[in-house]
Amino acid sequence: QIQQTDCKVELVYQWIQQIVVENVKMQVLSVPPPILTRAFQELSNGMVKYHDAMVIAHVPFPFPYMQTSEILLILHWVFTPLLMCTWTVAWPWTFSFCFISVLFLWSLNAVACELENPFGEDPNDLDALHAQNHLNQRLLLLLRPSTFRTPKLSEQATLYEMKLVEAHTKSSLSDVWSDVQVETVKSLEERANMSLDQAIACNSASRSSVSADRCRLSKERTAETLKAVLNEDLQSTPSSPKRIDPGG
Repeated sequence: QIQQTDCKVELVYQWIQQIVVENVKMQVLSVPPPILTRAFQELSNGMVKYHDAMVIAHVPFPFPYMQTSEILLILHWVFTPLLMCTWTVAWPWTFSFCFISVLFLWSLNAVACELENPFGEDPNDLDALHAQNHLNQRLLLLLRPSTFRTPKLSEQATLYEMKLVEAHTKSSLSDVWSDVQVETVKSLEERANMSLDQAIACNSASRSSVSADRCRLSKERTAETLKAVLNEDLQSTPSSPKRIDPGG
């Protein structure tokens, strides 16, 4: 039905009002009357703005005024070079003054013609299709199933302000540095565990089929690698900074 009518906006407006009234009767919209009145008022304000835009699009600029303006511009374009020749001596000055004055007035007329009807498909017109798509995305968001569920706090939520502050900020530089040291120790432990796993794998291999010399060389290389990694990390880790006393 909406595809067959010419007044689509008015039809949708009537449907929205009818749905609101029916839901009020069925106690679906159990809101105070002032709030419901404000909803109808906003709908009516939207229709008023829509009809104002329709007036700009459908009511043309007065034809006699437009024709008079164009005739005066043509007369100005014809007589300006003749008058400039009597006021100037050199032809470059005549050309410059004529070009600037004529261009200025015709530019103002072109801008007025573009602003006469801002609705359309020209490059300088308003992008009504983008505005409609933007509005449709907001309306479709309200129809998603997730919007019907009221959000609630989870059981793991922190309800104390001090815990939230401590979770996102540090009290001093020493606290930050202690966290860095803990992460460094964890990385060293992980590397040591990896090297130990390699040594255990080497022991098991030596018991089965791998020769003892190859196992011994693998142990020595693993020990040297672990020692080099530990020395490198300890050298790259500076000493712990001193705590700064705010009161001092």
